[in-house]
Parts: sequence; structure tokens; C-alpha cells
Amino acid sequence: MASAKHQQRRMLQACLFFSSLTLSLWVLANDLATTSELGSTHSVAVIEQSGAYNSAMIVQHGNGNASLIDQSGVLNEAGVDQYGNGNTAYTLQEGALHEASILQHGQYHDALIIQQGVGQSASIQQTGIGGSATLLQQASSQVPASITQYSRGHMRVQVIQQ
Repeated sequence: MASAKHQQRRMLQACLFFSSLTLSLWVLANDLATTSELGSTHSVAVIEQSGAYNSAMIVQHGNGNASLIDQSGVLNEAGVDQYGNGNTAYTLQEGALHEASILQHGQYHDALIIQQGVGQSASIQQTGIGGSATLLQQASSQVPASITQYSRGHMRVQVIQQ
């Protein structure tokens, strides 16, 4: 019994080790998705795409980071770069010709970008500790929106364009 537990523990350690060195590239239905978790432990990176000619990239350095990019439509681009610990980033895009980027330096940031329609551009940059930013764009305003946040804890910013 003890050897089975030991074997399971060793298998889990091996999986965590290899997941921290993950560099994956998927090319399906003309979509491009890249994730890189360098020096990361307990981090999660998920890219989901439907449609055609979408591209997404997630880069994580640190521990306990989580990122999700979900795109449906055509010619959408999204990127997340996380440097630090405990950061969370979500990008949701529906439609065509959207661009989104999230850059997080520091710890315990939350960022959310939601874009629907055509031709939206959004950017969130967070530095420090404990920032929270939400950027929502609907319809087809084609007016770029950007949030730059320097936080020292519990700072919240929301931008809504309709």
C-alpha cells in the first residue's frame, strides 16, 4: 500500500515537473495557440478557439497563475503575459478582427477582457499587488480601450464600451 502511494506521489511530481517546462503548439483549423509556462508551478493555461485564423498565446513565469483565452469567430488575436504569483487573466472574444492583450507584473492581479462584435482592441497592463481590471466592449465601436494599473492592493477599474 505504501509503495502504491509512493509511486503515485512520484508520478504527480514528474507531471508537475514536466508541466513547468511545457511549451505546446497546436495548429487546428487554421488557428494558432501557444502556451509557455517557464519556471511555473501550479499554474494553469487554457486556450479554446473555434472559427478560423484565430491566434492566441499565453506566457507564464511564476507560481499559481491562471489564464484562459476563449475565442470564437475569425481573425481574432489574444495574448497574456504573467510575471509573478497568483495572477488571473481571462480573455473572451466573439466576432471578428478583435485584438486583446493582458500583461501582469506582480502578485494577485485579476484581469478580464470581453469583446463582442467586430474590430475591437483592448489592453490591460497591471503592476504591483492586488489590482483588478475589467474591460467590456460590445458592438463595433472600433475605439481602442486600454487600462494601465499600478496597484498596491485592492484597486478596481472597469471600462465598459457599448
